[in-house]
Amino acid sequence: MAGRVDETATRLFREADRFMRRNLGDRDLDLVTVASELYTSPRTVQRAFQSVAKTSFRGYLFRLRMERALAMLQADEGLAVRHVAVNVGYGSGPALAKAMRRHYGKSPHELRDEAK
Repeated sequence: MAGRVDETATRLFREADRFMRRNLGDRDLDLVTVASELYTSPRTVQRAFQSVAKTSFRGYLFRLRMERALAMLQADEGLAVRHVAVNVGYGSGPALAKAMRRHYGKSPHELRDEAK
């Protein structure tokens, strides 16, 4: 029985991850939205994240957004921070900058400069 639970959690996590990556720019992307897309309950999705990724849905979404923002900043040094922000689900450049400083300990500009 435990194997079946793990398989189900893994499948659910993979489907949620795929949906989240396709929709990172949606500021309204949240647990309820993902659960609805997967035809299951928010609690079931949250349990899958805890079981497979060893983190919360919210923590995982934050990490995905930070990774995508960093990749975008480092791939194109002419890209405005506000443009990156909108593409990863933040409402403004300053909001993204604050989140990046919290996550990486550096501003978007400092992180971009490191990639040179």
